Amino acid sequence: MKVVELIQEIIQAMVDVPEDVECFESRGGRTCVIEVNVNTTDVGKVIGKHGANADALRRLLAAMGGKEGIAYHLEVAEDRGGFARRSV
Repeated sequence: MKVVELIQEIIQAMVDVPEDVECFESRGGRTCVIEVNVNTTDVGKVIGKHGANADALRRLLAAMGGKEGIAYHLEVAEDRGGFARRSV
């Protein structure tokens, strides 16, 4: 399973509208940006209280990236209502 697919599965389990979750990856050298689009009602669930959920996702990405030698970065965007991008 690819990293982006794993992150998508985890986030779909966290949100109320899992069908609106989309994940894309952009690779450049030893860096990979994973962009996650979610419904506006679910942005808070993905980020979590005081960023706890986002921090957990970041730690998971760091662990997987360490094995591959890739630095993963996570961006959360609202799927409905403006695509306000948040870097977490």
